[in-house]
Amino acid sequence: MTERDDARENPDSHEIVLGGVEVHVKFARLRGDPGIALEFTPPSGADGAPEGTKDTNARLAGLCRETVMNMDDPARLRLLTLVEKDGGNDRVLYRLIVTVRVTADGSHETRVTDRIDPAFAELDAGVAARALACRQQIEQALSGGRKEERRVSEEMFEILEKTNYPPAIKDQTEEEARQGLLQGEEFMLLEIQVVGSPERYRGTEYLTFDYIAAMSQKALTSEWMKENIRLLSKVCEDTVMVTDKLVTRRLSLLIRKTRARELCLYRLSVWCSMRDDGSPQYSIRDQINPVFAEHDPVVGERAAEARRLAGMVMEEEV
Repeated sequence: MTERDDARENPDSHEIVLGGVEVHVKFARLRGDPGIALEFTPPSGADGAPEGTKDTNARLAGLCRETVMNMDDPARLRLLTLVEKDGGNDRVLYRLIVTVRVTADGSHETRVTDRIDPAFAELDAGVAARALACRQQIEQALSGGRKEERRVSEEMFEILEKTNYPPAIKDQTEEEARQGLLQGEEFMLLEIQVVGSPERYRGTEYLTFDYIAAMSQKALTSEWMKENIRLLSKVCEDTVMVTDKLVTRRLSLLIRKTRARELCLYRLSVWCSMRDDGSPQYSIRDQINPVFAEHDPVVGERAAEARRLAGMVMEEEV
């Protein structure tokens, strides 16, 4: 479990759990044939007692069944192999928690957090994207069924003079950009670069990922752009970069052998053009480093999901 997952599993004591769900799986036999038994249970607190309200837990369990656990047949077979190795041991595939916190000014802040079993994420390349869709549906329901206004990102951005992996972005004046769009040109609006670099902590080697946003210098002060950076980086993190330990170890070893000691593993770019009615039109493109693709055969599937989700992010703008 990463430090971020640990923080998710241990919310602040002043937060109240509204509800949640844990997906447990065991190996089972039905009429002699091997199979899996899924159980959707309420989340358990530190004392082992169920948390949340019965009705909320039941609704979240139903949503989780329809989204996160909506697996295709090949993934189900891989899951069967995994739980068969577990024997009769219980495995928690997925855990989702919805909490609320009352702030100093009396307003309520809700939080939706989850954790995917790493072995589950490894055998089902689409589970991270389905979990993201599940969280988004919950967040929309908490807002009363309305699309909330896009919150301004609170992340801190470090502005670099240049990136080691320059994208195809042209610096243009506003008039040049406007004339180009009117003439049917398409230009790159933003590129998210995922750069991997090996680190060592307490004798253990691991691979860290930096999410670098490359864009025109004129866009640096745009809160709209900052929010899209956050959302698109999250898309990359929850899909393409969900790798297993074997892949990260291999990549870390390969990067250490290079002089640069880092490698841009993935690029996700947003391109903009103008529709006939004058509204903006966005298209999503990406590049997977051949080294990454060689050592992770299913990264292409996750990248396809990243492009789909990135398109959804930009469609909201339109």
